[in-house]
Amino acid sequence: MKIAVLGSGAMGGLFSAYLSKHNEVTVIDVNPALVETVNANGMKVREPDGHVDVYHPKATLSTAGMEPVDLVVVFVKAMFSEGALNNNRGIIGPNTCLMT
Repeated sequence: MKIAVLGSGAMGGLFSAYLSKHNEVTVIDVNPALVETVNANGMKVREPDGHVDVYHPKATLSTAGMEPVDLVVVFVKAMFSEGALNNNRGIIGPNTCLMT
């Protein structure tokens, strides 16, 4: 499944990491340093038992040129949701599901 996650804060990062285990996940964020770090080093998740796993979703600042995905998960603050969806409308196709 092709999944795009808008926002890579605590929840966006956690869901991006876990979903990338069995799906093609792209994280879209406005922070260039975060995007660079995710692409270079992946996302580290520390489990409750202390074990750390590293996941490797793709990260990008822009969805320009991307095809529509199967699922868009919105993890931006509510006041930014409309703008995030409008700025990334190219990844939303007729069969794309949205989840907030």
